[in-house]
Amino acid sequence: MFIIPGIVGNVMHMIIVKKNMFAFIAKPISDRCFGKNKTYRGFIFLPLAMGLVCITESILYGPFSTGYLRDLYIGMGLGFIYMLSELPNSFIKRRLGITTGLTSSDHRIVQLIADKTDSLIGATVFYFFMMEIQAWETVLLFTISLILHFSISYLLVLMNLKKSI
Repeated sequence: MFIIPGIVGNVMHMIIVKKNMFAFIAKPISDRCFGKNKTYRGFIFLPLAMGLVCITESILYGPFSTGYLRDLYIGMGLGFIYMLSELPNSFIKRRLGITTGLTSSDHRIVQLIADKTDSLIGATVFYFFMMEIQAWETVLLFTISLILHFSISYLLVLMNLKKSI
């Protein structure tokens, strides 16, 4: 139940980006600092989508925290932290002169790992504090999430919803 909101929310977000839905809020937060892909749309849509997935899971399977409303807030917080956790990586890439959506030819592997782990680190830390899970559960959650992140990214590339893994 911990991973599903992130998967569903992000796939929905990729579809919305691909179809350029809600274009009126697809404005960069700061093109100079974070690039053109970090938009208000992401910061609005992802928390709402993850919150709705969490509340839907709670209704279908019972609350996974202390109640339905808290589950909604956890999902929304998760979406916000997920987006927020991507900003330092984007900021560093802009300072290094790496154009939005492109990969550094010199440090391709490092960039790939940073791109896949930045949001997961934030989400895992968020879950650790909000759900009071144990350290070993945090490591397991991060590991499974990372494997799924790579796998789903590859699938989204195959479906033409993403340009690269």
